[in-house]
Amino acid sequence: MEKDENNYAKGFRKFFNIVTIIFTLFYMRWFGLTPSIPFLLLGIVWLLLHIVTALALKVSNDKNVVGISLFYFATIFMANALGILFFNPRIVDAGIYNGAIHFLVASPNYDAAYSIDDIFITKWHDFLQFESQKINPYSNIRFFYDPTLKMVNVVKYDEIDDEEWLVYTDSNPPKYYDHSADFMDYRFYNSLDCISWTKGRCDPIYSHVIYQCNIDNTGCTTLPFQYIGKETYASFEVNGASQELEFYVWPDDGDIILVYSYGDHPRCHVEGCEVLQP
Repeated sequence: MEKDENNYAKGFRKFFNIVTIIFTLFYMRWFGLTPSIPFLLLGIVWLLLHIVTALALKVSNDKNVVGISLFYFATIFMANALGILFFNPRIVDAGIYNGAIHFLVASPNYDAAYSIDDIFITKWHDFLQFESQKINPYSNIRFFYDPTLKMVNVVKYDEIDDEEWLVYTDSNPPKYYDHSADFMDYRFYNSLDCISWTKGRCDPIYSHVIYQCNIDNTGCTTLPFQYIGKETYASFEVNGASQELEFYVWPDDGDIILVYSYGDHPRCHVEGCEVLQP
């Protein structure tokens, strides 16, 4: 009987050690994709508990010690297995840009009201020198590096039409792009940013800025224009008669508003719009 218990304890030790190694590798991958200080501390605590359990199993054949360890291990095993099954992030794209390893990561989001994956950009500059931030969720995206400006961007692509559009630039501060239009051999993007916050919520007061890029989404520069208002949605229209690019905003409770015309004579049409000095 004692021999059977010893064999049982030895078998459980081997199984425990193998699964611990497997989960450690999964954790290291997970931390590499979406690192954070709390996640690092959680991993250290998890590893220490496993080391203590492994030592207890090594020095004791007592069936009570083995039983307690088995209960602890089963609980941790289920928690880790469920985490890996439901929340394990996947790599959307990766590359080395400006001397740092970049990962574009999708992490499952099980919010019933908004189920699209959470998207993170993670940068590893050196050992334990990392940056990881959540960006707006998109689908069909990849990294796009602009060699002219040495900027890392995220583009949304359409394989059927073979088209790509900028959605994000990893700058300081970061830039998000909303609507776009092609005009006079250039591509124009509107970028929206909240400029007034109260207790973590936008007031809302937004700043609209327009970027002029090459058709291949490189070399983006800011037009000497700014519009500040409450509207979040905006759009472009090309006016063939005047050969101008027109910028509109869409109020929640009103008609579409022409804000700015860009061409040979850029000009504003409403309050809050300003043509800046180049």
